[in-house]
Amino acid sequence: MVELVEGACKLRHVFLFTDLLLCTKLKKQSGGKTQQYDCKWYLPLTDLSFQMVDESEAVPNIPLVPDEELDALKIKISQIKSDIQREKMHGRGRGRTRAARPRRG
Repeated sequence: MVELVEGACKLRHVFLFTDLLLCTKLKKQSGGKTQQYDCKWYLPLTDLSFQMVDESEAVPNIPLVPDEELDALKIKISQIKSDIQREKMHGRGRGRTRAARPRRG
């Protein structure tokens, strides 16, 4: 699940128990350890309530995008990321070459 926290999107893991809704963050792992989580918040199910939504307040239908179109977008994003990485590496290479040359004067 993605949680919006102070304007930033945070990846969260949500667990539903018989009496509790628990929201956690996966801890960074070192080595082959088992997964561990940090508790971000929890809510007893007794405190949880739902509101009925009128048809007039319902969220408008979001059009479905065909899988082929999503796959094409993913490929395009991947290509753009690769291009950016290539440009960064090319820019760093030039910077190191200039810095490594002794100045004559």
